[in-house]
Amino acid sequence: METDELAETKWETNIQPPTIDELRKYTKNVFSSKYIKYMYSKFKNECPTGRMRVAKFKKMFGSYFPSCLDEEYILRLFTAFANGKEEITFQVTLVIRKNPITANSNAEPNV
Repeated sequence: METDELAETKWETNIQPPTIDELRKYTKNVFSSKYIKYMYSKFKNECPTGRMRVAKFKKMFGSYFPSCLDEEYILRLFTAFANGKEEITFQVTLVIRKNPITANSNAEPNV
């Protein structure tokens, strides 16, 4: 963890995610309980307080985005997912994985 990130998280309380059943319902059972547990353990390794800031977002999700996207676009995505906050939670990361950002998925109509 970088020094400023460590300082930011030093006094933060941990966020408890919803239960596995709630997360499965929230994502319309797209993910198995086993997968959710696995992804949560990865998330907690990177974000021990349960909060992901923009630097971690870029690090974790940068590989999902085409290389032609610039930093500003990734920042706008983070801002949209964060809903006006400076952080996102594990629940939000599941939604991101449930709805991958690709040219094909953006071209499909929302039903």
